[in-house]
Amino acid sequence: LWPEAIGLDAQGNAYIAGMTAGFHPFVTRMSADGSTFAYTVELAGSGASSANPDFASAIAVDSAGDVVVTGQTNSSDFPVTAGVLQSALAGSTNAFVTKLDPSGETMFSTFLGGTGGTYGQAIQTDSAGNLYTAGVTGTPFPTTSGTYQPIAVIPLWSGGTVGYVAKLKADGSAIMWATYAPSNGAIPTFTSREPVELAVSGAGEVYLAGTTLPGF
Repeated sequence: LWPEAIGLDAQGNAYIAGMTAGFHPFVTRMSADGSTFAYTVELAGSGASSANPDFASAIAVDSAGDVVVTGQTNSSDFPVTAGVLQSALAGSTNAFVTKLDPSGETMFSTFLGGTGGTYGQAIQTDSAGNLYTAGVTGTPFPTTSGTYQPIAVIPLWSGGTVGYVAKLKADGSAIMWATYAPSNGAIPTFTSREPVELAVSGAGEVYLAGTTLPGF
């Protein structure tokens, strides 16, 4: 296993996400004293390989002990659920957003992105259970009007990618808003990713930190 992210619940149980030896995302729950594992879930699709792995890169735990995780997948048969905002892979690589209940059962799982490639790198929740996720994407991406940057501004140094931030409904059924965001334009891989961090205030304000180059 290659751990990539960790979160804690109110009881001190640890939730770890990353990549398995089979190049699939995983989520595992460890007891507060580190003595037992309550569950380990592998999100396996047939498109993962050593050259193009599927992996989880960020995790968050809400007050109910539900877990949300994001990352990237190359698998058209990645385990998504019915009634979500995007049930099919667009292009070769998309972000995914998956929510698990305290026993490790899937509450929902969805692709997120467009045909230009999308790579999930950060995720958080608010008190209402809404999800906020960020990462790097090509165009097009399903942005919404009236947001910070609904049309991509791709820097000259970029290979065609920019950042994104999106707010999703708690059940994963729809995007509430989504915007492009500044980025250094580097396409993330499992071994080479620029930092992207996301925080949400009690009032629902979103704070994003990452890297960029001159011209920001």
